[in-house]
Amino acid sequence: MELSKRINLEGTINTRDLGGYEGFEGKHIVFNRLIRTDSLSQLTKNDINFLVDNYNPKWDIDLRSEDEIKRDTDVVIPGCEFIRLSLHNNNQKQMVDHHTQYHLSDGRLDGLIDFIYFMSDDGDVDKAMQKSNHAYFTNKEAIESQKKFLELCRDNKEGSLLFHCKDGKDRTGFMAALILEVLGVKREDIMKDYLMTNIYTKAKADERREFLEKNNFSNKNLLEGLVAITGVRECWLKSALDTIDEVYGGIIGYCKQILSTTEEDIKIIRENYLR
Repeated sequence: MELSKRINLEGTINTRDLGGYEGFEGKHIVFNRLIRTDSLSQLTKNDINFLVDNYNPKWDIDLRSEDEIKRDTDVVIPGCEFIRLSLHNNNQKQMVDHHTQYHLSDGRLDGLIDFIYFMSDDGDVDKAMQKSNHAYFTNKEAIESQKKFLELCRDNKEGSLLFHCKDGKDRTGFMAALILEVLGVKREDIMKDYLMTNIYTKAKADERREFLEKNNFSNKNLLEGLVAITGVRECWLKSALDTIDEVYGGIIGYCKQILSTTEEDIKIIRENYLR
């Protein structure tokens, strides 16, 4: 099994080509067609030229919320259409902060701490992220975004399709799992691809741990959660996929029942990306 290939760009840390995975009927995903990444807001001129010359990107699919996009807008790639397909409903706006005792003087992690406690009353990051992942297949806007995403995968006959969120790990990880399952990739390989994020975010995790310890952060469980959330844990995605399996009989059943994906759609998607 060949893991997804990292694309080394100056302005991203987690850009990968999903080509190479074995899928339906033993065929493999074609390289240079499906690209998962983190935010494209820091792309350099060298990055843009490299992507255009080597990947011919047709769509930049941004899974972030409208507010996130306004704060950190993607760099324009010539010939590449920007499409917002949010998997996030801006729940942070509804947060009521009861945990200022864990806020830091510079405020840099306050929003993340509030998010964890908003999603999990006891500050358990695993509970918070599992709940967040479950929202991807229960939130109306997220469901519509997934439906449109598969339609774009169906209609994409040439060039590459880029999809991303902020860090290219949670929302992007779920969307990658969705398309990989449709293409018939084994669940084991999908999880390995999901966990590859931790390789590329390790420096960020180490930096955050050093920062929190230097500031004498008192809540050790929350400290470990704040470090973990720079990457991903298997249980976050597994919880969502297990529930989809239980309720819909698997991703394909979910696509047909909830996303209105037809057998013909699936056939065309596989023809587009498998050889």
